[in-house]
Amino acid sequence: MPKGIYKPNAQLLEILKQQEQSEFTVTDIRDVVVTCIDKKTDMSDARRWVNGQFKTLVKHEFLSVASKSGIRTTFKNTDKIFNDVGLVESSHTESKVLTKNQLKILELRLREYKFEMLISSAEIKEFEDLSKLWPDQRDHLQSKFNTSKEKNIEFLGRVSAIESLIADNI
Repeated sequence: MPKGIYKPNAQLLEILKQQEQSEFTVTDIRDVVVTCIDKKTDMSDARRWVNGQFKTLVKHEFLSVASKSGIRTTFKNTDKIFNDVGLVESSHTESKVLTKNQLKILELRLREYKFEMLISSAEIKEFEDLSKLWPDQRDHLQSKFNTSKEKNIEFLGRVSAIESLIADNI
């Protein structure tokens, strides 16, 4: 991501704009956010997400701390939150289209990561089979299994990122 460019979450931004110039707490906004998302989301996860968003919004001067009293902090929107100039993406300076060389590099990396995913998937399967074969080695094999699984998840993320970049250029 380019440094210095921050674009707030659009849904959260709309919720904050509805507050206008009144003071509000993180909890107030979290309760509104929870009503907008699916029922599966944990309240603690929503609270952590909103807290993180608030810290970033204060840092980028979209919100200001109105008052701190004990454990409650109230916030207030700044003019920047209503000013769309701070939110405009610089699409005219950034090109979405990748060159043929860049696409070729991405395709090579994609192939490499998919190959690595196959290897780590086979490792995972083998560690599962070995732990069934030798239950007394399960603890030792479990740590190897976990390492292979983490590696597989990392490659899956890399593959997903590259595939989305390639899809943007089709």
